[in-house]
Amino acid sequence: MSGGRRLDIARGLALLGLAAAFALVAAPPARAQEARPSVEVRVELDPPTAALGERVRLLLTVEHDADQLITPGRVDGALAVQLVEDATPVEREAGGGRLVSEFAYTLAAFELGGVELGATVVRALRDDGSTVEVPVALPALTVEATTAADDQTLRPLKPQRAVSGAPAAWQRAEVAVAGAVVGATLLLGALAWWLVRALLRRRGRRRAPPPAPAWPVEEAARARLDGLAARGAPASAQAATAYHREIAAVVREYLEARFAFAATALTTGELEARMTGEGVDRWQARLVGGLLERCDAAVYAHRHPDRDSADHDLTVAYEIVELGRARPETAAEEQAAGEALLARGGRAR
Repeated sequence: MSGGRRLDIARGLALLGLAAAFALVAAPPARAQEARPSVEVRVELDPPTAALGERVRLLLTVEHDADQLITPGRVDGALAVQLVEDATPVEREAGGGRLVSEFAYTLAAFELGGVELGATVVRALRDDGSTVEVPVALPALTVEATTAADDQTLRPLKPQRAVSGAPAAWQRAEVAVAGAVVGATLLLGALAWWLVRALLRRRGRRRAPPPAPAWPVEEAARARLDGLAARGAPASAQAATAYHREIAAVVREYLEARFAFAATALTTGELEARMTGEGVDRWQARLVGGLLERCDAAVYAHRHPDRDSADHDLTVAYEIVELGRARPETAAEEQAAGEALLARGGRAR
């Protein structure tokens, strides 16, 4: 082999070595750049545990390139969750030509136990029309009952709300004097009323019979639910049908007595719409509708739930009765509605 041929081979090997070295040096940054995704999503729930109907905050944080437009999917796909307030996106700089977009949603759940929020999709659109989709699994929400298991445990009262700006000392003195005057006036009025009653009794007038004690509709409904709880969860298909028929009857008759509309004559859908029209919260109306739909399925379609689900339905009925205490009525209306509700319960049994 000639010397010129050897020189050409040596030059070729040297060029190949330089090319390989350049490839080794340039390859790691390229791989490192490809390893980082263009869209990174974090999701958190605050608080992760809430009471029935209590509002929780779902925060969706997306880190992305500055030339990408972020659009999140629905976050209220679960049937047991209601979207109370939609999110308004907030952007901030993240450095390195990237942005952080935050989406805060306000949710409320109306089923007890663990509520799976499901999943959503975050879409990122670039200026050139290319799209990146990132599936996101939403965390589960735990909904706890506000009533104790035995319903006999006392729960502490909420602290009183402090009001700033107390009145001055001289104003407090005037209030005290005015209170004393009002108290003395009421005392004199009560004394005059007592004297008039005494004079009427001396003239031989008959005393009116004492009014019968009022029976609030909540107590009447709870008495019927306590009867179901004492019998325990149903052990047979026939018992399950009677069990859910009684739960539906108690809830419908209680709503009719409490809100003064014909709840027993409406379908489940009509009842939910009527409650919303009466000013009841939407999530509370959906809570009633969900319970009555399960009762209708057990009574008419003979789809009987297991014992745990039956206990859950009874607990939800207790919750509906407790939530209805928000509308007070007069003593006479309370007495008449409570006695009618108990009478219907006796005929049903």
